Amino acid sequence: MSVLRRLRYLNWGRIVAVTTLLVAAFMIELLFMPERPLRRLYFLAAAVYAAVAVYAALDRFFGDRPWLPAVNIAGDALLIGGFVVASGGALSPLSFLFALPVMVAAAVWGLRGGAFAAGGVWCLYGLIVL
Repeated sequence: MSVLRRLRYLNWGRIVAVTTLLVAAFMIELLFMPERPLRRLYFLAAAVYAAVAVYAALDRFFGDRPWLPAVNIAGDALLIGGFVVASGGALSPLSFLFALPVMVAAAVWGLRGGAFAAGGVWCLYGLIVL
């Protein structure tokens, strides 16, 4: 399977994951915590949808460029960092999501790409902890 096809599947996966998270957050807010709005989570979900639109536009205009997967993976890491900060920072239950860009990088570029992405998300998590 080509890298472009993997990135397109990844966009669909992003949409499904953030929609599931959005529905779950809405239900939690509605049923258990109506006095505590989850506006930051809604803002981040909108940011993910916007990122998917940007990724799709970049794919359409620059689909064969070697830097396109790097933009996708770096953007995902930053968005996941936002979710981690919004849900509690260093003690967030969502910090396991940092493994996703590493897995995507390993799937796209192999072991070297996965190791490079792991170093990047480790630095990002270090910034969150500080």
